[in-house]
Amino acid sequence: RTQVQCVVQAGDPPLTLQWLKDDLKISSDLGIQISIDDYSSTLAIGRVGSEHAGEYTCIASNPAKSTKLTSRLIVSVPPKWRVEPKDVNTTREGVAMFECVAEGFPTPTTTWKKVIGQSPNEYQDLDVGRLGYLLFGNGTLIIKPALPEHQGQYLCEASNGIGSGISSTVTLVVNNPPDFEMSSSQESVRRGQTQVLVCEAKGDHP
Repeated sequence: RTQVQCVVQAGDPPLTLQWLKDDLKISSDLGIQISIDDYSSTLAIGRVGSEHAGEYTCIASNPAKSTKLTSRLIVSVPPKWRVEPKDVNTTREGVAMFECVAEGFPTPTTTWKKVIGQSPNEYQDLDVGRLGYLLFGNGTLIIKPALPEHQGQYLCEASNGIGSGISSTVTLVVNNPPDFEMSSSQESVRRGQTQVLVCEAKGDHP
């Protein structure tokens, strides 16, 4: 809960007091309560949310003059997911993309780590810019080309100093595409005889 008071120190009545948010009339959807008496006005917000951040201007006027005072309300918001990362299946030398997009105020910082052991908290920072790892400003991780050594679990963390932050663990599976042991061969058979042709491929199931 927060409130701000606008008090007129001098001026002849009748006085008119009004509030603006970001230079616009305050919407009733914001749930803001405004009380006014002869020489002051109080703006109160019962449950502060990110939508309440902005500049609030109190305007006092009478037939002789109009004056105003502006205050900025900064609302710190802990991170929450805009796009939570999901597991990815791709083929060897393909592209794997993990979207990990968080929002909040201040803007959250996103980091990626790879799980390297069986015990909790065994992570390794990604060598972004090398080994096929590319990280974008919004938290999206791209692995290109995806190789068998990239397979495993990854941890995405988002934090902005408000609260404990959020995290999500995802799995990357890199499948080997079908491939033939032998590209082609030639078989001879007499007319009327039966010949069995064998086609063997290697790769991951199914």
